[in-house]
Amino acid sequence: MTQTFWLTSANKKLLLLGIFLSVNALYSQTTFETYKKQYPDFNELIVNNTTSYSISIVDKKLKVIQDNQYEAMILSDNGIQNNKETFSYSDLVKLLSYDAYTVVQERGKDKKIKVTQALEKQSRNGSVFHDDVKTRQLVFPNLEAGAEKVYEYTTEFTDPNLMHKFMFGDVLPVKNSTLEIKTDKNINIGYEVFNDPNHTIVFNKIEKKDTNIYQWTLKDSKPIKFESNAPGILYSIPHIIFYIKDYSAGNNKVELLGDIQRMYNYYSGFVKNLNTTVDEPLKQLSLSITENKPTDEEKLKSIFYWVKDNIKYIAFENGYEGFIPREAGLVYERKFGDCKDMASIITSMAKYANIPNVYLAWIGTRNIPYSFSTIATPSTTDHMIAVYKKDNNYIFLDATDQETQYGIPSAFIQDKEALLYNGDKFQIVKVPITDSDKNLMKDSAILTIRNEKISGTGRIEISGYNRTNTLNQIGDSSNKTKFEMIKA
Repeated sequence: MTQTFWLTSANKKLLLLGIFLSVNALYSQTTFETYKKQYPDFNELIVNNTTSYSISIVDKKLKVIQDNQYEAMILSDNGIQNNKETFSYSDLVKLLSYDAYTVVQERGKDKKIKVTQALEKQSRNGSVFHDDVKTRQLVFPNLEAGAEKVYEYTTEFTDPNLMHKFMFGDVLPVKNSTLEIKTDKNINIGYEVFNDPNHTIVFNKIEKKDTNIYQWTLKDSKPIKFESNAPGILYSIPHIIFYIKDYSAGNNKVELLGDIQRMYNYYSGFVKNLNTTVDEPLKQLSLSITENKPTDEEKLKSIFYWVKDNIKYIAFENGYEGFIPREAGLVYERKFGDCKDMASIITSMAKYANIPNVYLAWIGTRNIPYSFSTIATPSTTDHMIAVYKKDNNYIFLDATDQETQYGIPSAFIQDKEALLYNGDKFQIVKVPITDSDKNLMKDSAILTIRNEKISGTGRIEISGYNRTNTLNQIGDSSNKTKFEMIKA
């Protein structure tokens, strides 16, 4: 006997909902099992890491909004231990909003469990005593194999010149990494791709009536491996540096970045009014410690070593304090400062002592793989020094490295380019790599055999960076402690 079932509208909806939930549950379970087979050696997979920029013109000014989406799946019970994620923001990159939750399967459908533990912390940077960078630490609840950690946040760049880079990769495998930049038609951007020799990053540009959309995507990137004493991560990880070249607001065209001259114009704004007023106590000090020195170089050596011995490296970098050197008089009064402040006081003291050709200079450390000719943006520099031009040679004066001797550049700026500030003009000079014969360790011993016993004396001479490293290890120790450290 054949039976016929008639479905009411309500029953049809329930049936369709049941089918949808079943399919959704099956899809989620299938996705989880697929990922487990695809990544058997990993406890976690980053499913999606996407950053989107919206760049528009509002009231004739640029408005830059950044949206970030992150999604990771737990692949094993061991992965449950990694229940924390963080993201950063600052006074110059303001946090507007965020959301975070765990996604688990319950009765055949996704269930979102909101993150309730979200602690704001001060950023911890080993070289910076205090800055304005904050981190938001998220603690994800109810994690289990197959669960997902999801968070998204929105920030606003108060200075469009400080947009920087996007990295395609992580210490975990990543299914999808995407950078998207959406701009008004009258905004021109520039970019440079690094460490993608096989062109695995897929680029796409979509042109609409009033907007341009730029997209870069990398699928299935392998985990990044770290090795001790290897070059910094930026030398190997695929990434993009992007920037705004210019924009038109009304009849005015405003230039931002794109070449060395534009970058120099931006940086010059931070120092053009520096040390324009005479600080009498600092001037008298500068004259007193140089008065008996016969040459400009001997005078500058006295200034350099005085700064190294008397100005303590302590970095405060709130907002634009990370870019603007402090007045030399204030550094002298406080007796501390960061790299910019030490460059400021060296150049100012040199001016008081009538030593010509001593310049402020921006430079990138060896953690950064770029040159100014490759990419001329703030991403290229992370340090500041003073530079003395002696005839056709240059002496690089970095007082942050307390033990390095005059005439030898600090180890971490070797082979890097320095951008010298000279009013309306700039100059780029390259820091040499110090010759190996200046970095010697000479170990000699004189031994005597007398009455079937060996006795003797030894002497070790250490120069260059070996000397610097040894003295840094000894530090401020004294007496017996110092003797034991030298002996060791």
